[in-house]
Amino acid sequence: MPAKSKKQQRFMGMVRAVQKGEAAPTSDDVRRAAMTMEPNDVKDFARTKHKGLPMRASKKRSREKKADFSKVAAAIANIVLLKRAGLIKLPARKANDSK
Repeated sequence: MPAKSKKQQRFMGMVRAVQKGEAAPTSDDVRRAAMTMEPNDVKDFARTKHKGLPMRASKKRSREKKADFSKVAAAIANIVLLKRAGLIKLPARKANDSK
């Protein structure tokens, strides 16, 4: 799996050097990754070329997920408030429904 950003590729390069014994861990994150990741996976990330990679990976996708979640949470909160006020009646659950 190729690296998604230059920063990730550089980090995996440090992890690979630690795994090969060429360098000492520069941080706890590097040490932890070197101990837990498979050498072949680290090698795949580390050998990614820099050309065309952004400096940092985009966080756009996580922002979209948070926005979707907040819309759903707001809709559920509105339904609960309407039910408590007696303005809507929800169908009863069947006996075999969980929760």
